[in-house]
Amino acid sequence: MELKKQMAEDGYPIINHIMPIGTTSIGLDTHIEEWGQSVYHYTLTCRMAPEDDAPPGVVAVDDELRVHDFQKLRIADASIFPNILATHLQATVVAMTEKCADMLKEARVTK
Repeated sequence: MELKKQMAEDGYPIINHIMPIGTTSIGLDTHIEEWGQSVYHYTLTCRMAPEDDAPPGVVAVDDELRVHDFQKLRIADASIFPNILATHLQATVVAMTEKCADMLKEARVTK
């Protein structure tokens, strides 16, 4: 609300959108209850899992993200997570892909 006020004072055209009636806890809670909604973070199309996992995934990957029965193919996205976190997954996916890159480097060095 303060940012909106400052931008209007600086001459930016501000459209009055749905805003809380004030900055008190009651005003903010009321606004959230009336206008809040869930935002889903879709993560994948098909679950991947180890071969012996139940329920099985559509593609099986091992602990180093290698797809079973394929040479030199790894999966590095959120579909390999055993459980999906109830939060935005960008940082988690980036960390996992960095780990995958480390495993690829290690595999190259050891050969």
